[in-house]
This record gives sequence, structure tokens and C-alpha cells, in this order.
Amino acid sequence: MAKSKERLRQKDAGDRIEELTAEDYADAFDHLLESKQLPESYLKMLVGHANAENHTASMRTIASFAGWKKHNTANLHYGRLAGLVAEHFGITAEDMKDAGYDKTYAIAWVAKDMDDAGECQWTLREKVVEALRSVGMLD
Repeated sequence: MAKSKERLRQKDAGDRIEELTAEDYADAFDHLLESKQLPESYLKMLVGHANAENHTASMRTIASFAGWKKHNTANLHYGRLAGLVAEHFGITAEDMKDAGYDKTYAIAWVAKDMDDAGECQWTLREKVVEALRSVGMLD
């Protein structure tokens, strides 16, 4: 891993997330793929989100990438996916909560603008998009 887990543990979860590089995320995705921790639905959400305009989509749209109809299903599973990524770096759900963040913050942030239906949107971190490209998940 490009970043020392010990060094990352010494900072607030939000700061630790911000310091991650595309290489760090690629390492996490490689590990999660090799250990078969990413179901196909998670991969579809990631790829769909990365390919969305400005890498930005509502949870309803993210749900549709995985073939689900309800946004709350995507909320649950995208949070789990982000949690797996964070845990790869030794960042727990408790760490995220203590720093005032949702687990999803590990891979995306809340976009400034709502979508056309007035729903909150998430923007996938550019470093995550770069990592997905480097591990061959995006064209």
C-alpha cells in the first residue's frame, strides 16, 4: 500500500480519506476484487457512478446501475462498499462517525446541486475514478 496504515491511523478519518491517492484506492480495489468481497452489484454501481456525467448521481440513479428500483437499497449497499474500502485503510465506521461523516464519504461526497428530481447527489472522488481505470474496471 502506498500510504502507511499506521500514519493514517493517527489522523481524523476525514483527513485520512483526503490523503489517499489513486494508487491507494487501486490497491484497495485490487485487494477487494482478489478476495471476492465485491459482488457484481457493487461493481455495477461503481462503474455506473464513474461513467455518470461529472461522476455525479443520486442514490436512485446509483440503484438503477445495479438493477434496483429503490434508492434505499443503494444507500445500504453503497455504504457497505465504501465501508469495505475504508476498512482496507484501517478506517472503521466508528472512525467515520466520530469525524462526522457517512461511510460513503470514503469514496464520494455530497454534490452541491440536486438532480432534476430534487434528489441529493453524490460525486465519486476523482481518485476513485482514476483507480478504477488503473485496475481495468473502466475504459
